[in-house]
Amino acid sequence: MMDSETRERRVQAIAVHMMSGNKFTPTMIMHRCLCSKKDAVELLEQATQRMEVLRDEVR
Repeated sequence: MMDSETRERRVQAIAVHMMSGNKFTPTMIMHRCLCSKKDAVELLEQATQRMEVLRDEVR
């Protein structure tokens, strides 16, 4: 379990990397963040949403 600040930083970092064209899977995030599969899936979903917001802001 991670605190909300750590979660936000990780979501932001994943989103920025995804904008650069990098692909992520829940398993990759799970191993990198040392979190559960459920947390990794949630992080990936949040990062995908954040990436879309960032992409819209850039336009």
